[in-house]
Amino acid sequence: MANLEDFIARYHVVIEFGGEPIVDAFTAMMLKAIRDRGSLLAASRGLGVPYARLWENIARMERIIGRKIVKTYKGGKGRGGASLTGLGERLLTLYEAAQARLERAGLMGPVRSISDRPSVVIAYSHDPLISVLISELLREGNEVDGLCLGSGLSIAMLTLKEADVACAHLYDFETGTYNEPYLRKLWLSDKVEKIGGFLRELVLAYRSELEIEDVESAVRNILLGKLRLANRNRGSGTRVYMDYLLKKDAQKYRLGMGNVRGYETEFRTHEEVAKQISSKRADIGLMLRYIAEKHELKWVHVTWEPYECYALKERVQNKVVKRMRELLNSEWFQSLLNTILGYKTLDSNYK
Repeated sequence: MANLEDFIARYHVVIEFGGEPIVDAFTAMMLKAIRDRGSLLAASRGLGVPYARLWENIARMERIIGRKIVKTYKGGKGRGGASLTGLGERLLTLYEAAQARLERAGLMGPVRSISDRPSVVIAYSHDPLISVLISELLREGNEVDGLCLGSGLSIAMLTLKEADVACAHLYDFETGTYNEPYLRKLWLSDKVEKIGGFLRELVLAYRSELEIEDVESAVRNILLGKLRLANRNRGSGTRVYMDYLLKKDAQKYRLGMGNVRGYETEFRTHEEVAKQISSKRADIGLMLRYIAEKHELKWVHVTWEPYECYALKERVQNKVVKRMRELLNSEWFQSLLNTILGYKTLDSNYK
């Protein structure tokens, strides 16, 4: 006989348009695969679903909305490409932000009691120094909820006003700049204020017995399937930059993404990626130089990137947000940047 406690309520995100459901868990996964794989064929193979099913879902969404969600183009040697339109990107961002909201409320699993919202919510991309800063805020007795969500979801949380501060490092392929293009796309440019940040060195770290000359040869060998990648999670700034490296060289050498090993297996932190390489379950991964050095991995320099923290303008006078800004710009924090390998102040020259 069934008992009441045997029944579990679960919540799922569904985006509607005109009363019609257009994005659910499957279509969101489909849009992510198209964005990350760069073609409908590669997306269908990665998801293990028929190519025709993807087309049917895309056609249905576009018919309901009356606008393009996916754009396709011809490629060399019969290879076609696909990418999300601006609207497609926004729909996916909206879905991911709503899903993060459910996760934060504890509603993605069995329903349980939900605590009151703390005075300040800080959504951030994984970084050791930000973790130190949040620990310092907590040590001082501030009410803070730190959510390590990745850059994309952290910025999206500002859109929903589910976070007061977001710390991110999202690279934009078209402009070659960080964060600002994403803030514009989500109509946040005039609603947020930068309260601080720093520079981090990104490297391709690899197993000690391997020999790698430079970044380009490493990426090419990943595309050829000769090196197994330990990949970061979708929505993280490091994943965005890894995708940029792969797609840039795939286009240059006319290679597809189909031979990339390890692409679909995701890890949420730089530490997890480093452990995969140290344990020889993967060959190579994009990570912070600090983490690569910590795990005694070999590496080649990729880039210096700005890691920036933005607060909603309506919350910048909050005492905890003000204290976070003070800490980010304090001598204490600047000294950390100057003493830890792979970090610099935000006003330093970088390439």
